[in-house]
Amino acid sequence: MPGAWLDLSVFLLSLLLGATMKMADLLDEHGYRWFPRADIVFGIIWGVIGVILIVADQTLATVWLAILACWLVRRRLDYLNHGIAGALWLVAGLAGPVVVDRAAFVCLAVIFSVSGLIHDHFQYRGELPKKAWVKFLDVCDWCLIAGGYSVYSHSLLPVLSVCALEYAYLFLAKGRADAFLGKFGWKPPSA
Repeated sequence: MPGAWLDLSVFLLSLLLGATMKMADLLDEHGYRWFPRADIVFGIIWGVIGVILIVADQTLATVWLAILACWLVRRRLDYLNHGIAGALWLVAGLAGPVVVDRAAFVCLAVIFSVSGLIHDHFQYRGELPKKAWVKFLDVCDWCLIAGGYSVYSHSLLPVLSVCALEYAYLFLAKGRADAFLGKFGWKPPSA
């Protein structure tokens, strides 16, 4: 039974992680407004949820710290709230009770980084191919990578966590953010 509770808590925390990451993006990169310094608040929440996941389990620490390395390589921590979240994760990884699988960490960091850099190359040039399999990989690459690590580590937690984050992040990124967040008083950039 404790395993089921851990799985459920990881799933729910990962949903919150994805939602707070996207909300932080919406507040700083996309011009949404809610309350003064909401961007910083969401950066802190994003960081704290990530720290909880990192210290919860070795496989989660390995995958999320590899993703942090990927973000650093891709220069994705480009706003203050992103930096706050990343710094909290880094401190948890270096000073916390975290033990990562070093070989898996290096492999995951390289795979996430290469996949992300290829995506960035085509996205920023406006050349993302429109083929269905490319769109599938663009949305599911993190889940596929985490799934491979789940098989390797014999733990469902990495794929469960990464896919939950992707779902929540993409839910708020696909144009549904305005209607959903508007219910809570968020103002889109045009308002």
